[in-house]
Amino acid sequence: MQRVWFAAVIAAAAGVIAAAVLGGTPVLAVLGLALGFWMIAGSLLEFAEKIALFRAPFKTTLSRLLGLPAAAIGMTLAHLGMGVMVIGILSISTLKEEHIVAMKPGDARQVGGYTVTFVSESPFSGPNYTGRAGRFTISKDGAEKAVVISEKRQFRPRGMDTTEVGLHAMLAGDVYVVLGDATDDGGRVVRLFYNPWVSLIWLGAAVMFAGGGISLFDRRYRIGAPKPAARAAMAPAE
Repeated sequence: MQRVWFAAVIAAAAGVIAAAVLGGTPVLAVLGLALGFWMIAGSLLEFAEKIALFRAPFKTTLSRLLGLPAAAIGMTLAHLGMGVMVIGILSISTLKEEHIVAMKPGDARQVGGYTVTFVSESPFSGPNYTGRAGRFTISKDGAEKAVVISEKRQFRPRGMDTTEVGLHAMLAGDVYVVLGDATDDGGRVVRLFYNPWVSLIWLGAAVMFAGGGISLFDRRYRIGAPKPAARAAMAPAE
């Protein structure tokens, strides 16, 4: 605790901020977010301790950094990636939004702070299917961010229906638009999803993978085990 007390302070502050900003969020989710920040801060502080960052001259810090075993660097990255992944997973589970609405061309709906506008619907056909394509714009604060297409397909001859999702992927989250069945008044059932910070899951996994790969370059894993000495053949007893 003496070595990572600052990480504990960061984790506690992150938990308090999450509880204040995300009012009504389950306690376990807040504790999980604090745990993610604990792992990130703890990993960085432990690494800084190993290389004497800000506690020794730059040459000494650089020398200690270059002398670190690859396994130590890999372990730091693995724990760092795990913390990032935990934050990403809990962000989706606590902040995601899902709406099922009836929309006609010209209608707009809000999801995750973004405005999704149903622009138009048109028929199309493929090698073995026909369908309808819905065109949607995604905007925020009056500025258009993307145009996505969601399709409703029907394959021949079995008449099997499938849906192609319209996706706008961003660093802070992904917006999904799914064109559903037609309504009696000429509109469409549309499903809108917002998954925040999905990128943190992939980023955390990539950092963990990099940590594992770097660990394999540790010198201790490249030194072969000594070969057993050859034993002399034993003569059969008379």
